[in-house]
Amino acid sequence: MDHFAWDAAYSTGNAKIDEEHQRIFLAANLLHKAIQNKEAGAIMDKCLTMLMDYTVFHFNREIDYFKSIHSSAVNEQKRLHDELVQELVAIRKNQGKITDYFLGLELETWMVDRLLPHIKEKDVLALKSVPNQNPF
Repeated sequence: MDHFAWDAAYSTGNAKIDEEHQRIFLAANLLHKAIQNKEAGAIMDKCLTMLMDYTVFHFNREIDYFKSIHSSAVNEQKRLHDELVQELVAIRKNQGKITDYFLGLELETWMVDRLLPHIKEKDVLALKSVPNQNPF
């Protein structure tokens, strides 16, 4: 069972964005499993890199989408995305400096306290208000 479970409450109404959000969940779950299973550092590093790279890729695509539909939320979304990425960078910098247990706690906190509320409160609100959404 996945530690970070996708829920209908995270659905934005845009199939492509929802699919990309689910891939972020997948990457976070892979990292969580690697930490829990005490995988070698190289495996955890690969999982954390995948989470970071895909999150940045998704955020860029989401901002491009907001721009393409002339959303008034684009600047706020960009600011929030930049904050979330910087927080992931800080977690990355702690890798190797703290125990895997605490790295797992940092990931958990970032997902539960930052990313999930962002999706649920910001993305869902911004995208549900868009009539006739076209996937990007």
